[in-house]
Amino acid sequence: MTARIKVMQLQQKYYVRETDLHEEIVKGLPRSEFDVSSVYMRDRPKTGELESASEHIKYFGLSAKQMKGLRIKAKKYLLQYSSNEQFDVMISHRFKPLDLMLKLNRKLNIPRCINVVHGFGDFDRFYRRATLRRYVDEKWRFVAVSNPVKDYLLDLKCGFNEDNVRVIKNAIDIDKAVIGLLSKEEARARLGLGENDYVFGTIGRLVKVKGHTFLLKSFAQTLQHVPNAKLVIIGDGGLRDELNMEIEQLSLSGKVVMAGHIESAYQLMSALDVFVLPSLEEGFGLVLLEAMVAKLPVVASKVGGIPDVVGESLGSLVEARDVDGLAQAMVATNELSPQQRRDEGEKMFARLLNEYSTVDYRDSYRALIDGNDW
Repeated sequence: MTARIKVMQLQQKYYVRETDLHEEIVKGLPRSEFDVSSVYMRDRPKTGELESASEHIKYFGLSAKQMKGLRIKAKKYLLQYSSNEQFDVMISHRFKPLDLMLKLNRKLNIPRCINVVHGFGDFDRFYRRATLRRYVDEKWRFVAVSNPVKDYLLDLKCGFNEDNVRVIKNAIDIDKAVIGLLSKEEARARLGLGENDYVFGTIGRLVKVKGHTFLLKSFAQTLQHVPNAKLVIIGDGGLRDELNMEIEQLSLSGKVVMAGHIESAYQLMSALDVFVLPSLEEGFGLVLLEAMVAKLPVVASKVGGIPDVVGESLGSLVEARDVDGLAQAMVATNELSPQQRRDEGEKMFARLLNEYSTVDYRDSYRALIDGNDW
């Protein structure tokens, strides 16, 4: 009987959600052939929170401070654990787990090491590029979540090349997401929206890179042309108070719903007429797939991986930080007939089916993990 392939998926901190793509990798590896361990350097689930579907789960319980600087304790724990387990494959996400394993694998000698790069900027610091130049060898492969992220990596010229970088686009469990959508009436009721409101919405952390302040300014202009418009912002973060002040200053009180963090927020997409993503930078934009599930027209920034996700002929793409351009694109959606908006949404959904299935996503990772795409 052939021995199972031992796989470790390493993450900096615990994070498991219903639509988690790390878990989709696990689900694509049948236990009859793969022995999978999910390893988290920081944090652990609270009571009632989801755990990984992996056969084995390890929480090191390190603090944020212990994952900074030289990370001596993190290296000690990870070296001992990995030496005992003798993994055949290691998958890491983002820079800190990558940094640990680049150095430790000189001792561990795991034959297939994979790092997933989710966006831009992880390797902008000189130290990080120098680390890659020194430690990347034939055992390493890198997965970019979009073609623009791949281009970013290759342009760095610090260990990334055409042979060791693959593009595996993010995906979504389409059937599960469609079933999870609430009816338009229920979703609007939960958000306090009326039947006759024309609703724009966005979902994302309240941080500068998501562009919410530009969206608010654009929405203020949009209201002059679409007086029954409402704007829903789902998410939480450090800019919440600042954005609330801006809503007051722009006289948008009663027109903007600051919904805060909502678990499985994609279920409320059905409340919207148009989805807006005003990001200043975006490696992929998984939330765009959730908008496609709801068959929504999309207005978004022309940055990073967004054009790659939406496609050249679909969606209304505008330059980031262009308040006037974003407002014009938002108003233009209201000038379409209901049937035209439905047609736009159907085209988005067709692209989702063709390009972003979790079946293809799982198969691509499995081919990389079992060595068939090495």
